[in-house]
Amino acid sequence: MERDARHEAGLKLFAASQFEQASRELRSSLEAEPNSEKWNDWAAAEAACGRIDEALSALSRALLLDPNNRQAQENLEFLQGGQNRLPSFKIIQESSCGTGCADRGGQSGTSRRTDAGLPTGQGASGIVDAYFRELRGIPAYDPALSPEMHEALQRANSDSSYFVKEAYRRLRTLPEAAAGAILNRLETGADRDYRFLAIAAMNAMENQDWDRALELLRAAEERHWVDVFLERERIRCEELRQDAEPGKPGALAGINEYLAGSFCTAPWETMEITSWGPKIEQTGDVYFCCPAYMPVVTGNARELRAEEIWNSTVAQEVRKSIHDGSFRYCSRLHCPLISGRQLPSREAALAEAQAEKGAKEGADSLETIYPLKAKKGPARVALSYDRSCNLACPSCRSDYYTATKEEQEKLHGFYGEFVKSMVKDARLIYMDGAGETLASRHSREVLRSLNRQDFPALKFRIQSNGQLFDRRAYEEFDLRGRLERVDISIDAARPETYAVIRKGGTLKRLLENVEFLDGLRQREGESFQISFRFVISALNYREMPEVIRLAKRHHLDIVEFMVMRQWGQFSPEEARQLFVFNPGHPQHEDFRNVLCAPEMEDPIVILGSAGEFRKAVARQKMESSRPMIEIPSSVHPRSDQ
Repeated sequence: MERDARHEAGLKLFAASQFEQASRELRSSLEAEPNSEKWNDWAAAEAACGRIDEALSALSRALLLDPNNRQAQENLEFLQGGQNRLPSFKIIQESSCGTGCADRGGQSGTSRRTDAGLPTGQGASGIVDAYFRELRGIPAYDPALSPEMHEALQRANSDSSYFVKEAYRRLRTLPEAAAGAILNRLETGADRDYRFLAIAAMNAMENQDWDRALELLRAAEERHWVDVFLERERIRCEELRQDAEPGKPGALAGINEYLAGSFCTAPWETMEITSWGPKIEQTGDVYFCCPAYMPVVTGNARELRAEEIWNSTVAQEVRKSIHDGSFRYCSRLHCPLISGRQLPSREAALAEAQAEKGAKEGADSLETIYPLKAKKGPARVALSYDRSCNLACPSCRSDYYTATKEEQEKLHGFYGEFVKSMVKDARLIYMDGAGETLASRHSREVLRSLNRQDFPALKFRIQSNGQLFDRRAYEEFDLRGRLERVDISIDAARPETYAVIRKGGTLKRLLENVEFLDGLRQREGESFQISFRFVISALNYREMPEVIRLAKRHHLDIVEFMVMRQWGQFSPEEARQLFVFNPGHPQHEDFRNVLCAPEMEDPIVILGSAGEFRKAVARQKMESSRPMIEIPSSVHPRSDQ
């Protein structure tokens, strides 16, 4: 049947594990046009929210309207069997495409396997159908985890390891022919659930088909960019392939060993209100870091006080993952400190902490200096939840967005007090990774409220597109002596490229304001840092050396590069066209050559998440230039061996 826009929006929210929002959208669609499918879909969302009575009632209505609705019948039986909610990963109305969605065309990058050799009759098809029914009963997350960790992972939807491993374990117990048919359905059903591709990738790895496994994992990442399990499996696959084929080094080879000896203080120092998606200002989710770097929700500002979030069960679990060296909640790909290998060693972190805090009794280990329950509040607070901006950059959004006056007043009424409770121990405020601070009434009010009189020691790090950061803004917000760093998002060195990538702004205006900011340092005694931030894509990678030269002319301290990532803003096809750093991109070799340009060696350059691509090039060149060892003709193997 043809679905309306609110129904489709509800399905997408459900797939993203945003169950409350999904329930509201599906209910609105249901009220406008009630039918059996919509009653079932809303029931699934209600069950995922834990409202079982409402779900049971809705499923009864679905079956009253259509007694042949098999999905509603199965859902009803599942809940009546004592389950407290339907599996969160489940596509709601399966009957619209059939079990396994095998009739949907496969995405580019996946192949369709045939059912050749599969025995006919009820036995074989029954095995296949039974397998997909079993998937519905596998929990999305490890049942051994605490309820708080379940909630945290569910909000972020960031680790599919339990489901994928359990699904693959069951697949391995099946007859070969049935397993082949299941793999076909898994790959062609990727639109239904991206994790199906990860199950197929595990099978490819077991068969030592490394390239195929990597292809499947990348296809899964195109559909769900924030799953850290996909990253870990991709790294594992690259390392296995490198062992078998030394000429194909992985970009992140050895990263797990590196992390085992590294340390990160973010979970003891940083609290960030942010999220992703079209309504991030409404979520209130709180993280220890950028959600792309550490996708675990430590709490919600609309539900808990800042003090409760700071030392919650989830917060302590995340800190434990740093102490044990697993970094299991961190993104190896998105975090520039990890992918660029810029974290301090455990020894260096301990020495620095002892020097800063003093070698007090008991401060002889990182575990005692950084306990699971932090003694003080966050030293750094990041406010990245206001999407209002004066530009409409395609890498971030499809159109201009500014919150209405009423919406911004609501933002300030709610977040204003929470922010003040967050900053009581803070020395640095970071604004703003979601929009443009100087273009938002709410963000400007926050900046104005954190005044010099009430917060004399507070410093600011402001991320800006540079279009509005002029002397007027500098004086209006009394920023003299209070700036620690200004990050200017530039993404181009040529006016014509800038006009496409930074829609609504001009490179000329940006450089005028950079010149003003640098003038504050050169002539007016300011000492803050200025950086360029450059997100690499197929549209701009050739201009990387040029932007470094531009930065040098304006005395910038840092040029930080990062590869463009899928935040959900691109279709899979758009991502394939833009992501020049993917090995299959037609311009990938040219991108690798740009990384080796002499400008990239400049000390002001931080390659961040692009750094591993340069290292991979260097390793490959070293392997190809290594001389062959020749055995002299006078040397022969011993005949008695």
